[in-house]
Amino acid sequence: MLFEKIILQSAESLSVAILALFMLIVQAVFFLRKPQFTWYGWSAAASFSAMLYAIGIFFIRTDRPCFPKV
Repeated sequence: MLFEKIILQSAESLSVAILALFMLIVQAVFFLRKPQFTWYGWSAAASFSAMLYAIGIFFIRTDRPCFPKV
């Protein structure tokens, strides 16, 4: 299975990525309902970048062959 060797440190970054994805969805819904509040759009962008960073850390820590270990 793909995720059979996830260590605890990798699971932490994966859970942060999932929480950032949830916050991205919530903030995007708020922004689409009231686009005059641009703060929701900026916070959705910040959540997206946090999600990408956490996913990158997850792949670095799990030592996948497509991502070299730093």
